[in-house]
Amino acid sequence: MKRIIIFCLLCALLLACVPTPEQEYVVNKGDSTVEDKLNATPKPAEDPAHDRTETQDETAARAAQTFPDRWDAEPVEVLDGFTIAAHADVITKADGLYPVYKTLGAAFEKDQAIAYVKTVLGNPVAEGELIMTKEDWGKQLQSFLDDVEEQRQWVAAGKPDWGDRDETVLTDAEIEERSNWYMEQIKKAPDSVKTNAVHDYSGLQMGKQQIYSLENGTKAYVFAAPNWIIVSKTPGNGFIYDVVQHDEDWKYDDPNAKLWHDVTVSREDAEKKLQRELEKLDLSEFSIRSEREANLMYTSGDANQYASNGWKFELIRNPADYPTTEFSYEASQFLEYGEGSDFVVNKAIGKERIVVFIDKDGLQYFEYDHPKKITGIANPNVELLPFDEVQDRAIKSLTMCFPIKTVQGWYPGEVIPLEIYTMLLTGYTVRAKDGAGYYEMPCWIVFYDGWDYVANKLLGDSEEQIAEYRSQNRNDLRLQHDCLILNAVDGSVIHSGLGY
Repeated sequence: MKRIIIFCLLCALLLACVPTPEQEYVVNKGDSTVEDKLNATPKPAEDPAHDRTETQDETAARAAQTFPDRWDAEPVEVLDGFTIAAHADVITKADGLYPVYKTLGAAFEKDQAIAYVKTVLGNPVAEGELIMTKEDWGKQLQSFLDDVEEQRQWVAAGKPDWGDRDETVLTDAEIEERSNWYMEQIKKAPDSVKTNAVHDYSGLQMGKQQIYSLENGTKAYVFAAPNWIIVSKTPGNGFIYDVVQHDEDWKYDDPNAKLWHDVTVSREDAEKKLQRELEKLDLSEFSIRSEREANLMYTSGDANQYASNGWKFELIRNPADYPTTEFSYEASQFLEYGEGSDFVVNKAIGKERIVVFIDKDGLQYFEYDHPKKITGIANPNVELLPFDEVQDRAIKSLTMCFPIKTVQGWYPGEVIPLEIYTMLLTGYTVRAKDGAGYYEMPCWIVFYDGWDYVANKLLGDSEEQIAEYRSQNRNDLRLQHDCLILNAVDGSVIHSGLGY
């Protein structure tokens, strides 16, 4: 957790520390250049022996695009005290074809939501809204008072190191004000949750949290909205507590870690159950992006409760069969240039995604967000940048984004090494320039490190410890991996917070 704190501190200092590039490196500044390429019809081959025009399929097959399997480059000092190296596997499609699909955002209608809920839960016998009772609010008040007492003991002990806990000390007036607020909620809350006897889900209300009692005695949580559905076989809002979170909590002696139960179903059995459930839900076209050992949890009052142990699967629709990895990744936090920047022009959209939890009895949790529908193929095999240009864009982008001046301020004269360790050519969802839909198009995910070095230096680790940590971090597919995302057509940076 201390590494995370340092990481965030470095992020906060970024805007004052971005070096100025020697030249503009982004091609697409919001004009139609990229979209023209995405929608271009491949040109037929010129063959005097054949007086005919190739079909698009024939052209696509002829124009397979190949890339090297490795990128190895020794450290180059791109700025004073800052080097970039590459020792990276390059992961691409085996067939060398890179289609671009058009998609539109879809919405869950009530009938579709009911179909998912019924498939996951079976038949209900009662329904009710998920609301806080007097007892629930009482538990939250008691939890707050327990925290106040713990803080008072900490102050009385002279404020020793409190790890990652919030060290803000509330005044007596603040404690009284918050306690009174809890008391008001207790007065207004009902004694119990009212339920109605039902035999189907016709009473499902879009946009409201509801609980259902099932025929087998289980209570289940349901939330359905036009762009998001959650169904959990827990008495309250379920959530998945995976092995990575457990490892971190255990390391820092978090009380949540004491709730962890070891997983008792094998990965193979869980996937078999998953495939059967996806067939029932008519979602077999989704493929597994990642999986982790996990516990299903829910909140009761102000405390987390254990429900079951099993596997968390993240699923994505992948119509072009682009390669994916088990890496958990997101756009680098160091690419924040501000709204309207000329340097970042593509706005990425969250991928259509399903998250499920499978235990020995089958599907216990189902979450589906950002639904989309495929409306056609924009290009059966879009022309991508040559790999030498991709390398150049990656290095220039990282050179510009890495806040080297901040690092130099802490370690004058230090050479800060950044290393690219994986290049993944995969599919990504990008909003169309006119806002009418999206492109599922090829993008490069550039996995790199360098921040671990800085964070570990601040913690006083030796070079050997740093090297060991970085190696472990790269190889642990469950962890968050920092990355740069480049449009594979023009090399411009894609970032979820910025764009045209």
